[in-house]
Amino acid sequence: MKIIFFLVFFLIFKNVLFAPVLFSQNIVPNPSFEEIKDLPNDMAQFYLSKYWFNVTSEGTPDIYHAQAMPYARLPMPTWAYTHTYPHTGEACAGIVGNTTTGFQEYIGVKLSKKIKKGDFVKVQFYYTNGKDNIIGGLKTKLGVYFSNEKILKNTSKRLAYTPHLESENALFSTDWQLFQKSFCAEEDFEFLYIGNFSENPPIITHHKSIFKDWAYYFIDDVKIMVNDE
Repeated sequence: MKIIFFLVFFLIFKNVLFAPVLFSQNIVPNPSFEEIKDLPNDMAQFYLSKYWFNVTSEGTPDIYHAQAMPYARLPMPTWAYTHTYPHTGEACAGIVGNTTTGFQEYIGVKLSKKIKKGDFVKVQFYYTNGKDNIIGGLKTKLGVYFSNEKILKNTSKRLAYTPHLESENALFSTDWQLFQKSFCAEEDFEFLYIGNFSENPPIITHHKSIFKDWAYYFIDDVKIMVNDE
């Protein structure tokens, strides 16, 4: 009888311990920047991306599309002549992570579902610096920050917030790479921000680039998934 009881207890414990963690659907609207108000025809037209917004008024993040005018057309926007296809679909975003002068850009979005205190949150997005004629010759960290209120700043410098998640090292890749991290929310959140929050100066990559004093990143396929059980 004791053996049967032990086996039943063990099976129940095993199922609880190794039960898969179930996450919600992606709560980022327009996660791959496919939904646009109009096709971009120049740099600095991130405002055409639906739901997303430019966090700093002096920053000029970009939106790229395969059907756009040449300056913003993928895979080779003529303002830079770098070579980049979107990770998925026909569009992606572009931000300056840092420069030698401290100029930085951030993009933000209101989540389709509020994150609650105690929720376990998984964050994913893809980044690349492009191929061939790389836009920026520097690399820096990338991170994400969450807030319950919309943040808009009149600046082009680093936002002095401690990111909830951040890369361990400065990032650089000519191929699309996955940023993926998780954390437990200690308060409610409704907005997501992506950019570089590190105080560390950018690092030289020694790659051939158009703007040697920039760390520039293409961003695509942003996902926020929540386990609220």
